[in-house]
Amino acid sequence: MSSKLSPKLNPVRVPLKKKEELKKPSMVRRFGAYAADWFLGDLSAAFPVAFLYSMVTQTPEVTAHITEIPGDYGILAGVLSMVFIITYYVLVPWRLWPGQTVGKRIFGIRITDLDGKRADLKQLILRQVLGLLILENGLMTAGRYAGELAGFAVGKPLMPAWWKYAGWIMGTLSSILIVFHPLRRGIHDYLAGTRVVMAWDGPERKG
Repeated sequence: MSSKLSPKLNPVRVPLKKKEELKKPSMVRRFGAYAADWFLGDLSAAFPVAFLYSMVTQTPEVTAHITEIPGDYGILAGVLSMVFIITYYVLVPWRLWPGQTVGKRIFGIRITDLDGKRADLKQLILRQVLGLLILENGLMTAGRYAGELAGFAVGKPLMPAWWKYAGWIMGTLSSILIVFHPLRRGIHDYLAGTRVVMAWDGPERKG
């Protein structure tokens, strides 16, 4: 029997490129992908919240807080929002397009581990959820929804006002790291042991 594993039998940790072929993306691509994911990710997270608020209140108005939705519909809105968030930020780059959210696919970059292998589920959760949505949550509506839903579960707010400002600070520090670090790694990348590389560099386009 051959000692080599078929890619179909080992779908998570197959190297995407040789380590020496990895190329870091330009700042335009990196922050362009971030902006696209910020917009599309927050839009997907806000959709069930806005829809349920409008349905329950019978008004065309929308809300940015699940705590303003009456009754158990607030909890339902929070749960649906988390499903949308996890799908966008974790399941899509884990199963649909390895290492790529919609924004990263648009800008031709992807998340890998430090050796150029596909980021596994644990790394994506650490990077996308703990890093981007919780610690660096200053710009992320999705991160606020997670905190509000957790507050519903325990019966009291879990995210004090200063947490938003802490998220802004962490996000700013992470952006500075991305600009000046030789591999363009942010705080979220250090948490997960990941980096972001070009997806389509070299003679063959892999998507």
